[in-house]
Amino acid sequence: MPDSFDPRALKESAWRLMRTARVLPLRMTALLLAVTLGLNLIGVAAGRLTPAANVNGLSFSFFDVLILLISAVLNAGHLLYCLRVRRGASLPYDSLFDAFPFAGKVVLLDVVLWSLVVLGFSLFIVPGVLLLFSYAMAMLHLVDEPELGVFEALRRSRAEMRGHKWQLFQLYLSFWPLLLAEMAVFSLCQFTLGPALPNSALGDALYILISGALLALVEIFLTPYLRLSQAGFYELVKIPTPKEDAL
Repeated sequence: MPDSFDPRALKESAWRLMRTARVLPLRMTALLLAVTLGLNLIGVAAGRLTPAANVNGLSFSFFDVLILLISAVLNAGHLLYCLRVRRGASLPYDSLFDAFPFAGKVVLLDVVLWSLVVLGFSLFIVPGVLLLFSYAMAMLHLVDEPELGVFEALRRSRAEMRGHKWQLFQLYLSFWPLLLAEMAVFSLCQFTLGPALPNSALGDALYILISGALLALVEIFLTPYLRLSQAGFYELVKIPTPKEDAL
């Protein structure tokens, strides 16, 4: 990475791409949000018809878990789309689903990542934050090279992020207005909208629709803007493999 890391330059190039890509990132993100919203509505309907498990006070059904896994793969596809757009590729809308051929690896990596982060936070906040930033490039490695193993993607991310965690923190911090807006909308929905709606299938569906629409007002800008910037950061810190050196 260049000595003079400039998060503003990464964000400026990401913003240009949001206006010039063949399939605009805002539209691709709108598709991602629409598909996710539809899955959540299906989950509400199916969850009311199937028994739910209860673990540590949290209630969830088989469909909740399934939709969570599908959403993880869709988000990996969106991340891959952002990386390819960063490299100048022209992509159709169905590229959102390009991570499904290696969905098992995506899910396994997500499980390992969040297990490590939760373990770190259970020890103290600082280890959790360090682990979160150490492995921040792992999913980008996996979508960039699907033939990689999950633990190889983690190893590469850890190696590349040595000495660069502060720069990535600076990049994330520069998005604070949008991140704060997202947190405010989420809190409003959670603590105001949720209790105001009836505890029924209709109430659950209304909550998903209204909260999803409100969050989408922020996420439709935040998600592609942040991921395109993160993809640019990945390109800066990525350590070339011997095969790439030969090219």
